[in-house]
Amino acid sequence: MKMEISEYALLATSRCKKDFSCLRGKKECLCKVADSNGHKTVLIKDRPTIPCSYLLQLGAGTYCLCPTRNEIYHTYRI
Repeated sequence: MKMEISEYALLATSRCKKDFSCLRGKKECLCKVADSNGHKTVLIKDRPTIPCSYLLQLGAGTYCLCPTRNEIYHTYRI
């Protein structure tokens, strides 16, 4: 499935170290989402082993601040 992401989200994802592999059909690179608190962040189920500049550890939770990842989740529920 080809995903369409807004130009705003793509431009805001300026620190992507994975070269937007999530948009090229490589869904295994997407962190599994446990919950969402709106359109800015998603709570990640398990902290990934691959470093990511968009992860935020807060208390016992790990949150994804990636604009592209968050738009993928809120648009496609992936």
